[in-house]
Amino acid sequence: MTLFVIACHRHYRLLPQAFYEDTDALTEFLKSDGLFALWQSFMRNNGFDVVYNEKDFSVQVFPQEEGTEVILLTMPKPEDASLCSRIYLCRNAVTGEMDYCTVEYDNFFGESWFLCGWTKDHNHVNYSTIPALPEPEDPSYADALAAEIERILGLMH
Repeated sequence: MTLFVIACHRHYRLLPQAFYEDTDALTEFLKSDGLFALWQSFMRNNGFDVVYNEKDFSVQVFPQEEGTEVILLTMPKPEDASLCSRIYLCRNAVTGEMDYCTVEYDNFFGESWFLCGWTKDHNHVNYSTIPALPEPEDPSYADALAAEIERILGLMH
């Protein structure tokens, strides 16, 4: 495992902790274009060059039924295994249900993706493999993304 991967794992452990401990502050920060700033700061503070641009990161909000909101954080496709390209922050303001899900890359036995998550107790969970999403320009992207979000909402607790 490279130093970069180790540093990223540390970073990926901090976000779920912040999500479960101060959801409102984290989500408002991320919605206000904080994702790239957070990544840039993390990279510089750990001695790595910032090789991505702000356009490589996005934050999208998907309001759902009955008070649930899904915030999708999209990052560049990782080059190393066990890093994620998408993070889903799911919260129901009415029931208090919350879930922090990640879509993680694996290249050990060919290219594959795993749907994973972090619990409130800071445990990593591997739910299953999932299909790769098509590129955003592909006409099937919106349907594939909607199916992925639906699958994640089925995990909420």
